[in-house]
Amino acid sequence: MNLLIIAYHFPPDGAIGAVRPYEFARLLPQFGIQTWVLTVRPDHARHLNPDFQPVDIPDERIIRTAVFPARYDNIRLFVDRTKALLRPARTRKAGGGNFPQSGAELRRRPLLLRCVLEILEYPDRHAGWFRPAMQAMHELVQRVSLCAVYSTSPPRTCSLIARAVAERYHLPWIMDMRDPWITYEEGWRTTIKCPVVRRWHQKALTRCLQRANIVIANTPVLKEHFENEYPWVAEKVRVLPNGIADTVQSAPHGYAHPGKLVIGHFGTIYGCRTTYDFLKGVGSWLQANPRNKECLELLFYGESVEDVEGFARQFGLGEIVQVHPPVPRTEVPAIMERCGALLLLAQQQPMQVPGKVYEYLATGKPIITMTESNSATGRLLRNMPQCYIAQNAEQVYQTMERLWHQYTGGELFCDRSDYLAPFRYSQLTEQLAGWIKEAVERFQETSP
Repeated sequence: MNLLIIAYHFPPDGAIGAVRPYEFARLLPQFGIQTWVLTVRPDHARHLNPDFQPVDIPDERIIRTAVFPARYDNIRLFVDRTKALLRPARTRKAGGGNFPQSGAELRRRPLLLRCVLEILEYPDRHAGWFRPAMQAMHELVQRVSLCAVYSTSPPRTCSLIARAVAERYHLPWIMDMRDPWITYEEGWRTTIKCPVVRRWHQKALTRCLQRANIVIANTPVLKEHFENEYPWVAEKVRVLPNGIADTVQSAPHGYAHPGKLVIGHFGTIYGCRTTYDFLKGVGSWLQANPRNKECLELLFYGESVEDVEGFARQFGLGEIVQVHPPVPRTEVPAIMERCGALLLLAQQQPMQVPGKVYEYLATGKPIITMTESNSATGRLLRNMPQCYIAQNAEQVYQTMERLWHQYTGGELFCDRSDYLAPFRYSQLTEQLAGWIKEAVERFQETSP
């Protein structure tokens, strides 16, 4: 049985979205399913990481294509060139200007401009992959007999390519969604403001859900969303969370730097993810406990759309906050080992769980999570030992009190092996293999 996996993010792309399809592509042959991967060339990777190379997958089974410039790219290039001609280049001072109070503030634009940009970006900024991908598929089916297609998104273009492939070559389709396509949940922020573009997305999503033979949501909350918004698709929606590689084991008991409590954050800070409330809460806690300042250190590794150091200075934390650029995934475990606790930012992400959560859990270290208690991340972590959920600065203050008590008592470790067992990719892949075989059998029974 030959399965086509369509994934924009795939090693050596270091984006967290590359881990899930890579693990499935690597492990599915153990369950009688040979995998072929359709992805993009490394020069189109979101975060190229030469150290993150696919193993256990023959090179000839990974088809990499170009990505043509999308409408947004062409317009943006034209605008940039026009600006360069109309006015002289200006040197911008690094770190200058006023900074917003949260990551969400950086996304605010006039509604008309948002609508124009969303029209140009539809269905996403990777739309230029569609034509090269379909051409590569035409060549692949000439020499390989495929039994099914599996796609994982975002980007949305992956689902649109998979739907076209399933239609053109009459194949069953397993549609895997790591994030919601579009959010309409009351009380949660939607990322699409233009009513016309929302209708376009709604129509595209409905057509994909109708064509897919199995729809995979990576959190129970996302599954509930599908069941509520699209009751007719409920019977084919399954839950398959993100996971953790079997090679990643719980860290040994102990803390490498007991003389100082180090709290580390790893990953990109963007969208509604913001350090503002966390740093404000830590600042308030240190005002009440000034002697603890010399024993506390906050580390941030990764890109950020907000000025973390500026926030730190605002709340009197400039001396204990260190901001570093992204590091290769292979270097992250050693840096995590230096930390006594880990920080996770997942604000306004009601239906998805950041992929690094499972790596955080495997360390055995306490986790401070900035998220809403009823979000997918909140539901996952609220029953996990030494995992603290905070929604505002006041709750961060309370969390720091509890964390400091554990730190001074030498209790900064817990073995979560039993909790992590269901999230091992070997088990997740076995479930996926069963669903793929089920989809193929049913498709063959109902096909004329």
